[in-house]
Amino acid sequence: MGVCVVGVVAIEMRAGARREVRWHGVCARYGLSPDLGFLGRPRRLPPRFGAWEVLGARLASIEDLPSYLARMPVLDPSSLRGEDLRRAYVILGFAVQRVRPEIPVALAEPWIGVCGALDLPTGAVTAAATDLWNWDPELKVSMTGTRTETEFHRIPTLILKRAARELPGLLRVAEDVGAGRSGAVAATLRSLARFFLDAKRIFDGVWKKVDPHTFYDVYRPLLTTAPVVLHTRGAQKVVKSQGPSAGQSALFVILDAVLADETPGPHADFQKEMLAYMPLPHRALATGLRADLRAVGGVKQFAESRPRVAKWRGAARAAYADFRRFHYAVATRYLIRTDTGTGGSDFRPMLRDAIAKTSSSSSS
Repeated sequence: MGVCVVGVVAIEMRAGARREVRWHGVCARYGLSPDLGFLGRPRRLPPRFGAWEVLGARLASIEDLPSYLARMPVLDPSSLRGEDLRRAYVILGFAVQRVRPEIPVALAEPWIGVCGALDLPTGAVTAAATDLWNWDPELKVSMTGTRTETEFHRIPTLILKRAARELPGLLRVAEDVGAGRSGAVAATLRSLARFFLDAKRIFDGVWKKVDPHTFYDVYRPLLTTAPVVLHTRGAQKVVKSQGPSAGQSALFVILDAVLADETPGPHADFQKEMLAYMPLPHRALATGLRADLRAVGGVKQFAESRPRVAKWRGAARAAYADFRRFHYAVATRYLIRTDTGTGGSDFRPMLRDAIAKTSSSSSS
């Protein structure tokens, strides 16, 4: 009996439609965009929050920011949802970084409310604002108005945009391992190896546009992790948080869960701490995938008796380690006068540990 090609195509089309529906469901559950992954699409706030939009547009040029904020109305953000809530987080968070350490009532009260709704810390803005929710396609709100600030954050944003193509396979990998689907796992790993090559090219193409002196002397001081005083009507509260860091992206927790050696060390400690700085749905996604991989034994164990999977796992790990070595070299150049990264962490031992976890015995 011959094979009915029309029937096979129809089955494949139905399977593809099911995968698409399922992927859109995953995106809705975990705060992802089907085509942009972890990135969002900023939009203007409703008209009654117009004072915040004006603040965001003028932030880099306001000379006496404390006086400006003292004249602002105290607005209640409790009605905001979804993209509006994220837009408010970007504008208010950037203003917090610019005016710190004393955060006046008109800024502190809505900032506390927005952070509470998003389950994010109140002591500093996170990478969710600088890298995820502030591009369309250019930087929308700026603390300094400099090209250096824009290009510095363009790097992780473009890498996250490129990574969106990898997410369906990445998020399915635990299921594929559990079901013994060697071809699917190998295809995901092969695609990841290409992704890291692309990510390195993106990094190499952008970082030279970041002026080291402007970065270190103008922009980086605004990312300080010193405590802030949040003033509310009748009270004040001192809080401290880490500043924004690319390590606050759930993407790298997911990549490490799939590819890196799971051993104690500075990098594992850093990632554990940074989970609290990720948007709650992204945090749940990363921790859930890591738990699912542990439950099925992980990709490393799966590859041990499957040469094709082992080959592409080794290639992906080697490409990941090469990307991290490049990142280490660039970070050292820009942070030569300090041991701490923009998030306040001691970046050198942490990045060296991260490199080791994807480069040692990379083919095993």
